[in-house]
Amino acid sequence: YLNGFYEGSTITVFNIQIAMWLGAKKIYITGLDHFYDEDKISKVGKKVIHRTTNHFSADYRKKNEIVNNAPIAELENSYKLISDFAIQNNVDIVNISRKSHLNIFLKKNIEEILWLRKLQ
Repeated sequence: YLNGFYEGSTITVFNIQIAMWLGAKKIYITGLDHFYDEDKISKVGKKVIHRTTNHFSADYRKKNEIVNNAPIAELENSYKLISDFAIQNNVDIVNISRKSHLNIFLKKNIEEILWLRKLQ
């Protein structure tokens, strides 16, 4: 915990908490691909060589770049904790990413959400 906020190993969890703290009752997340071509459970802080596209943008990493591994199991645990907290507090979190490997939050199509917004 950091000043009352759960760090969660990802800025996404931190941002969800800020949105809830500000009073949001429906939170849409986009750009959450959650695709990693590495071990789901591995030592946090382990260095890995980036050999394949691990991100929705091919320009995100250079080939053979050495980076910290993604703590995938830790990330998923953090998303589950924040999802449970949101449910307890009547907050809907909806993943509207076009392509996402994360199944913890309700998934909807971004076009559907934008279309619904136009009708209101």
